Amino acid sequence: MKTLIFAQAFACLLATTVVASAETISMDAHSPELSVKVAEGIGTANAHIVAEMTRQDAGDYCSNWFAGRGKTAINDCIKSSLDGANTKAEISADCDAGSLIDPRGRKFTFTGVWEKHDDIRAPGRFRFKDETGSTVEPNNAAGGLTLAHFWTTLCPQGFPTLDAEFNPYVRKREFALASSKDTDHPLNDSLNIEPFIHNDSFMHVSYRYGIITYHDPKPSIVGTIQPNTLLFQGRIEHMGEAIGVAYTFKKGCEPAPYFVVGYYHAKTSSYFLHGKAPLRSKTNCDVIGYSEKSPNATLKLQAYLMD
Repeated sequence: MKTLIFAQAFACLLATTVVASAETISMDAHSPELSVKVAEGIGTANAHIVAEMTRQDAGDYCSNWFAGRGKTAINDCIKSSLDGANTKAEISADCDAGSLIDPRGRKFTFTGVWEKHDDIRAPGRFRFKDETGSTVEPNNAAGGLTLAHFWTTLCPQGFPTLDAEFNPYVRKREFALASSKDTDHPLNDSLNIEPFIHNDSFMHVSYRYGIITYHDPKPSIVGTIQPNTLLFQGRIEHMGEAIGVAYTFKKGCEPAPYFVVGYYHAKTSSYFLHGKAPLRSKTNCDVIGYSEKSPNATLKLQAYLMD
């Protein structure tokens, strides 16, 4: 399957043209993915994607769902998919203000993150309301998980850029930085943190507060990243799933956010977080695109095992 199958698995369980790395979008869990034909303004106020089902898309889906039933069943599925009504889609978003338009032309508004929900797939996923003001439930039937997938495809930064109400970065950053000044701060309690190594930097992971911070940055980055700098905020389970927003850093610039999902790999005692990471301009702080080929697209945090 194509590059968004990893993101789909979690999401169905997320004037300047910016390059998009998306190859497909998923409409729901019961139909083929659609190949992206046009992707413009990804991560901006004018994010726009046009997608269309190809024979390869239908073949990938049908070969998976009808495996073992024979070529006739698979070919029938391919024909039915290509002749169906959902072979084309157009989605758009204002990533600054937090609005999203689905393939049926319906408008939705970003309203934050699910903290708790009966559906075990919901916590950590982005939440939306429809034009009547009703919250869209985070399941396949209501479409909330599909909306979250559309949003993170159009807006890889995760939170609306201009909406401070739903972007907790400043609060979490101040919370983390305060730990360097307050000996009684919760992050200074060893029961609230667990040590990890990330690219030779010593990190603290707090499952309780859902954050990962630099405790002792490696020497080569201390001019850019100070102790207690926030690398990740969201939801991270002990030896389980992680979902939220990570940050890349450039000296003299504000951290650039991007949505990540990940998991704990028991054999390596490591978390792996993956997302389309920001690409910076070589001459200034501007984010000029997002890519899964960036060195920051996969973050590895290995447990610090003391002798």
